[in-house]
Amino acid sequence: MKAPLTWGLLLANVLCFLAEQSLGDKLLSSLLLWPPGAGFRPWQPLTSAFLHADLGHLATNMFGLWMFGRAVEDQLGPVRFGMLYAASLASASVTQMLVTAM
Repeated sequence: MKAPLTWGLLLANVLCFLAEQSLGDKLLSSLLLWPPGAGFRPWQPLTSAFLHADLGHLATNMFGLWMFGRAVEDQLGPVRFGMLYAASLASASVTQMLVTAM
C-alpha cells in the first residue's frame, strides 16, 4: 500500500473523532488548544490537531488529506512527510494561540 502514513493519519483522525463523540465536555476541554495562561497543557498542540467540530469538518479535512497527502508522501517519503505534517501542526497551533491571545 502506498502512502502508509497518510492512511494511518486518516484512520487516527476518524478514531479520534469517534472517541471525541463519547467524551464528556470536561475531558474534551483538556484536549482543545487554549492559549498559555488559560488552561494550556503541553499536549494540546498535538491533541487539538485530531479534534473536529462535526462530521462535515472531519470529512472536509480528511478529503484534503487523502487528496494531497498521498501525493506529497509519495514524493517526500513517510519520514519527511511526517516531519512536514508535524511542522504544520506546530505552526498552526502557534498561530492559533497567537491569534486567540490578542
